[in-house]
Amino acid sequence: MAKMKMTSSAGSFQDPQVGTFPGVCVRVIDLGTQENEYEGKKTSKRQLMLGFELHGESVDTDANGYMLDDTGKPDPMKPFMVSAWLTASFHEEATLRKYMESWRGAPYTEQQISEFETDGFDWSLMLGVPCMIRMEANAKGKVKIKGISKLQKNIERPVSVNQNIVFILDEFDPKVFESIPQGIRDIIVKSPEWKELNGLQAPSAIAPTATTDAPFDDEIPF
Repeated sequence: MAKMKMTSSAGSFQDPQVGTFPGVCVRVIDLGTQENEYEGKKTSKRQLMLGFELHGESVDTDANGYMLDDTGKPDPMKPFMVSAWLTASFHEEATLRKYMESWRGAPYTEQQISEFETDGFDWSLMLGVPCMIRMEANAKGKVKIKGISKLQKNIERPVSVNQNIVFILDEFDPKVFESIPQGIRDIIVKSPEWKELNGLQAPSAIAPTATTDAPFDDEIPF
């Protein structure tokens, strides 16, 4: 017999505050094609997760935006992490495209979009790039990303603490995959793209992983 006592409490997990905060992109993860259901209708779409560190006053108990350690004190090595789960699409009405155009401060041209569709997009360019993150509460009270824009000129550029990760299934790298949190890996392995790769030798092409923040002088690299 293996019994474990359960609790109904929410634990010590904190939600970020509602507001707009400086942030920096530290993760771009291809989740593969995932099945979703909205208003009773099921759809299958390629999904992308963008992960950000929040800096500034992003949690009630720490004015610098850091998570608390076991003693209840801010831990400067644990900035608050948030993520946006988006359909991987550059369609003009796609949330991903709207976020990226607002982030870079300019719309993409049709020629650029055509090149992305033909040659692909280098997602590693987003790693280490600072931005402003707008957090809003949804109908259930959950605070989520609702907007991404260019870093304000009067705000000091945040520097990332966590490992920067870019993972693209089309350029599968087992080492990068192992660096992804287990819960996200569990989602990826449900995708048909993963199932096609499973059991096959990984291609020699390696998804680029940045180790330092991207250069930033008001010019967004993407």
